[in-house]
Amino acid sequence: LTLAEADAMVAACREQNVQMAVNCSRRWNPFFAETRRMIEAGELGEILQITAYGQCGLSHNGSHLIDSVRYLAGGNVTWVFGEMESDEAAAGDEDLMGNGYLAFDNGVRAYLRGMPTGVASWEFDVLGTEGRVRLVAGCLELELTKLTPGGPRGRGVPAKLPFPLPRQIPGTGVTIVEDIMHAIETGQPPRCSGEDGLAALEVAMALRESHRRGGSKVTLPLADRSLTMLSAEIKQDDVPARVRRLRQ
Repeated sequence: LTLAEADAMVAACREQNVQMAVNCSRRWNPFFAETRRMIEAGELGEILQITAYGQCGLSHNGSHLIDSVRYLAGGNVTWVFGEMESDEAAAGDEDLMGNGYLAFDNGVRAYLRGMPTGVASWEFDVLGTEGRVRLVAGCLELELTKLTPGGPRGRGVPAKLPFPLPRQIPGTGVTIVEDIMHAIETGQPPRCSGEDGLAALEVAMALRESHRRGGSKVTLPLADRSLTMLSAEIKQDDVPARVRRLRQ
């Protein structure tokens, strides 16, 4: 898929008033939604950095990693530094693992690790001036830390608090369907729109471009819309792996 092709898909849906939703499902996860609510409400103070760990190809599962960081940051990426798994992999168009440093237009900074992550598999760390949220153990464990009064020079003492959980945890699939129905009925974009999917793809390509240029800073949007990245999802053929499994 090239950036130009992704641009065309998003534009076609916009022109025909068709809602496009991209299945980066953590946007519909109640724990991520609550974390985002706390961020928007200022309960964590000013967000300084988001760190994400998830061993993956940058345009396949990496799209989920990048999109989750964008969702939590609440802004758009303006420039990046990237490091790919090897010079040889970075020179080609196939999906590849990599790490990256992302700068957002609202001042948030992020680091993501798509290379091997050891014991930190699909974990996210949101660091603010007044609080911190960690989603660890594959996002099955939740940690909330906030500053409480006291400490040297009155700077506050970090204290762990219970993460606020909903009384009932809805299924993510149900939440996705409800959100898409709401988007169709109201004309408002779904939680993860075509534009969000395009943005994640562009970040992945920008990280690779940074490596290709010797690790230099790459600004977004990318001028070269012919850049291509072939997802591991269609590496075997043009049929998505999920569809192929259903046909077997």
